[in-house]
Amino acid sequence: MNAADTIINTQYQNEWHEISNTLTRMPLHIKASDQAGIQGNAIFDPVGTNEYIKAAFIHDGWQSNIPIPIPYRFLGTDVDFAKAGIIIEIQFSNYPFLLNNTLRSELFFKAKTEFVGYPTNLVIIVTKALMFPASNSTLNTVRLSSKQC
Repeated sequence: MNAADTIINTQYQNEWHEISNTLTRMPLHIKASDQAGIQGNAIFDPVGTNEYIKAAFIHDGWQSNIPIPIPYRFLGTDVDFAKAGIIIEIQFSNYPFLLNNTLRSELFFKAKTEFVGYPTNLVIIVTKALMFPASNSTLNTVRLSSKQC
């Protein structure tokens, strides 16, 4: 969307390589469900997944939990990761949080809001696909999405 492929291929090849490698090499994190009806069954573990992603991105020089500037603080407290004009949101929670991440990212792009010294130029929202069981409260999407707002 909005020429994201062009932006990635011309300005952010290294960063995209870091993101892609982190996500494709990540082991599957699962845990035993405590949900009625499926107790003990293996389900997606968002906590373990987030910990892995955070450690890998920080290793690659991404900053994490960057405070949202005060004028936009009504949209939340921080963005998950940022580097060189890219914001990454990791969203395994639920649809209202995904909607908030999407809308505020669009605002950050249009306002050229700075994170870690760069205006927002590309937004990547990582969600899980409906590939394996998860708790009922988590959202499901069909693929990793990248977009330039």
